[in-house]
Amino acid sequence: EALRGPLTSGGRTMAQGALAYIWALDSRMIPIPGFKTVEQVQQNAGAMEFGPLGDDAVRRVHQIVADLLTSLG
Repeated sequence: EALRGPLTSGGRTMAQGALAYIWALDSRMIPIPGFKTVEQVQQNAGAMEFGPLGDDAVRRVHQIVADLLTSLG
């Protein structure tokens, strides 16, 4: 739930945010998302309209994950 903020920035869905995060890490990476419904196909395709996650959002994701790993010990 903590990742919802940075991943949904700019109006993305969580799935679109996850794809945008992968694109932001390396422009040569091409995520291959799964889908079960037409709506999921449309959301996955719509992620391209947003482009990669911005640098600030990527930093926030990394910080949230680092904090979580630290708390788990």
